[in-house]
Amino acid sequence: MRPLNRFFDWLDLLFPPISEKFHLAARRISPNRISPIRRLIRIAEKRGDRGSVCGFIGALLEIEPENPAHRLEKARLLFENGRNSEAEKLFCEIHERNPDHPGALRGLVQLARRNGDRGTELTWMDELQRVSPLAPEMLSRKGVLLGELGECEKAERLLARLIEKQPDEPSALRALAIVAATARNYDLARDRWEKLCEVAPRDTDARASHIRSLIKTAELDEAQSILDQQSKALGPVTRALLQSALQEARLDWGPALETIQAARAEAPGSLRLALREARLRMMMAKRFGAPLEPAESLIREAEQRFPADRNLRTVAAELHLLQGNLSAAAAEIDRLPDTREQRIMELKAWHAHFRGNEHEAKQIWEEILRTHHVPHVKPPREKALRREDSKPLSIQKGEILLFTVFRNEKWRLPWFLDYYRSLGVDRFFFIDNDSGDGSREYLLEQPDNVHVFWTSDHYGEACSGMQWINELVKIHGNEHWCLHVDVDEALVFPGVEESNLAKLTDYMEKKGHEALFAFMNDMFAEKEPVVPETDGHVDFIADYPLFDNHYHFSNVLYCPYQFVSGGVRRQFGFGEILTKTPLIRGGRGIKFLMSSHRITPAVISDVTGILLHFKLAGNYRETFLADAGENTRIPECKRRHAAYAKGLSQWGDRPQLSSDATLRYSSSEQLLELGLLKSSPEFLP
Repeated sequence: MRPLNRFFDWLDLLFPPISEKFHLAARRISPNRISPIRRLIRIAEKRGDRGSVCGFIGALLEIEPENPAHRLEKARLLFENGRNSEAEKLFCEIHERNPDHPGALRGLVQLARRNGDRGTELTWMDELQRVSPLAPEMLSRKGVLLGELGECEKAERLLARLIEKQPDEPSALRALAIVAATARNYDLARDRWEKLCEVAPRDTDARASHIRSLIKTAELDEAQSILDQQSKALGPVTRALLQSALQEARLDWGPALETIQAARAEAPGSLRLALREARLRMMMAKRFGAPLEPAESLIREAEQRFPADRNLRTVAAELHLLQGNLSAAAAEIDRLPDTREQRIMELKAWHAHFRGNEHEAKQIWEEILRTHHVPHVKPPREKALRREDSKPLSIQKGEILLFTVFRNEKWRLPWFLDYYRSLGVDRFFFIDNDSGDGSREYLLEQPDNVHVFWTSDHYGEACSGMQWINELVKIHGNEHWCLHVDVDEALVFPGVEESNLAKLTDYMEKKGHEALFAFMNDMFAEKEPVVPETDGHVDFIADYPLFDNHYHFSNVLYCPYQFVSGGVRRQFGFGEILTKTPLIRGGRGIKFLMSSHRITPAVISDVTGILLHFKLAGNYRETFLADAGENTRIPECKRRHAAYAKGLSQWGDRPQLSSDATLRYSSSEQLLELGLLKSSPEFLP
């Protein structure tokens, strides 16, 4: 038999077509013989014909249905060919028959990872760890999963134990950096990427991640220096992507685009570069109203080469949204696979909203919050908020509640309280983020339902205070209408001068609406008033009456499904997102995401609002400079305020904010006539 086997080996190697015909004939003569099928599998493997390999293994299973090796090999091939549901079924069957089979568990781990189902991946990984020691790479992956599911402290402990045994294990150091970034501790993440670069100096991915972490912490000069030093090692595509990200962080939008275009000329087939340019153009369209046709051309060109790429499909769907072609966006989303990948689930939720099924949209987002780490809705650490007042907290039915976070804003508080009392707010919840200007003491002296909570936790690590706001709304706002506004914002809605919030919320309740769409209308002064030296009252609407009627509206996938940019701050080159959702119905599971710029799905009212926004008030230039240097854990804020300070510096001591688009605010009727507010005949006849 051995000489015969050697003959067949020689025949398989030199004349595979002849050998294949021979073994096919042998199989027809003796269909239950295993050796010809094994030979056919080898020949199909050599020519890369996985479909035939899978079919022949299926034939082996017909002969030996209980052979676990055959079953596992077929499951692996199904997985490699993208036949996920068949592979999962077979892996599960193997696991049910032999719960301790590590091969089946590894396959289930890989399937869950492909589907973006982090919770299931972690479950199968725990099972695998029970039956077989995990390699350092897999333990590190487990740490990353724990972090992505919001268990950052548990992830840190797991990875620390691994580091104790293997101090320079690259996968563990990488995982620690990722977990720190997930926990929004960007300084620590930066330091950990730097450590990994020292341990693995030839790891270009680590070097690129270190540069990205420096961009994230707004240490742009150092990032540029390292990028210049590592330019050759990183390769042209990665180098161009990082250079473009650096230029974007400096708000050099034109150079950021030119860098990618130059790199694409050198590597026209790079999907990463094509997607980067498309995303950059889409961002510029949202923020500044730039044309979208170049992005559309890029997507069409990339589709010819990568028709099934998920990232390309998601970008194409968002492009259709920005273009206002909602039916095309829905059709694109229909082509996406049903996975638990967060971006795809978010697109599916928008699709449900587009079909008018808000209930399904909410269900999808509930699933997102269960299976993914969304830090904005994570409860704050225990005892993070300390209640300072002793007033009764027996909230009566129908009360309208206001929630806000502030720090050192005493000079705004008298006006803020008077304004919202006049609108009909029944109860205030102030979160004082460790003020030192007497704000807390002032609020505690108020005679009405003003409740004060204090925290010294970092505003940025609490997702700009959203963890605090969502927690208080959940505890106290159930079945109440809840306002979330900043202390420099005045809500205006149609007919506000002769109306109040009770009329608005009664209308929304009657119509089944759950949230109010609004946007920030940045106000400024003809001169430059300063903060009063005493506790004198400031009338912000009278003192800051000007605004720029220059806004750009785009469709986006997050509720309230609009992105608004423009106003006077467009002159600073940042392209601020002005969208807000300041009023929601408690008890409906609605969560604030990214301040109130985004919320989880809700029924949006056909009446809209505007927030007169007094950011450009008082000594705002000094504030911008201070925030640009202080908020190192909120890099976005640091870059934004640095951009403001840079923009203001071009005007010297007397900023020239007025332009041809500048108007003087007079009333909500004016905003209705300008189309900046919307109403309905039922609400405002």
